[in-house]
Amino acid sequence: MPVDMWMLYHGIDTFHSTDTAYQHMDMKVKAIIKLINEDVDSFGRRAEMYQNIFSFGGKGAVKSQEVQRLTVEINMANEKWDALMQSKMHQESAIRELKMEIGSLTEQNHSSELLIQQLRGEINSLRDSKGEL
Repeated sequence: MPVDMWMLYHGIDTFHSTDTAYQHMDMKVKAIIKLINEDVDSFGRRAEMYQNIFSFGGKGAVKSQEVQRLTVEINMANEKWDALMQSKMHQESAIRELKMEIGSLTEQNHSSELLIQQLRGEINSLRDSKGEL
């Protein structure tokens, strides 16, 4: 069954449906063309910007040199940052080691104080026993 007969059979006006379909298609095509034109304009602006920045001569050369200078400065700053981070890591490691050593010395000091107290007690008891003789 041809499409026109099928549409008539189902009560669909072929002219109206075709016209609506055409209008719908026309809107879609125009929307696509608009998107393409916007992309082309955007691409054109970006290409012009890149050309101005990276062109050799005139203001573009100055901008290109400025971009190169900024890139070098950023790389140098990044290297300094890395060096600072390494230094920080070494200092934190040294601080951890010192804290552990202080803890160990504190324990040794406490043990020494206990030993000194024991020795004083023994000395006093020896003095007392000598005095009794």
